[in-house]
Amino acid sequence: MADALCLHIDANDPARLRLALKNARNYLTVVGEAPVTLLANGPAVNLFTAPNPELEAMAAELTGKGVRIELCQFALNEHKITPEQLWSCCTVVPAGMGALVEMQRKGYAYVKP
Repeated sequence: MADALCLHIDANDPARLRLALKNARNYLTVVGEAPVTLLANGPAVNLFTAPNPELEAMAAELTGKGVRIELCQFALNEHKITPEQLWSCCTVVPAGMGALVEMQRKGYAYVKP
């Protein structure tokens, strides 16, 4: 699984999310099909509740191409965010760090835009 990629964001920064989404899009353009996950934890989970049509559309387009957007349940709890508040293209994982370790164990390359 040499082509698998994990993009990790943990800052509540729309520019950082935009960069991560562009990184995912560009990566898939070059390699074709590959497992790609954008993992958000910490304050970054707030980005996926904010009304931002441009970023939400980019995220939805990428998930339509197989990219997974995973958000940490611990971070959601800390920031008092319910799954109903999230963009529909997001998936909640029990622990962001656990998901990250599992991806690295499976051979995902780690990039923090």
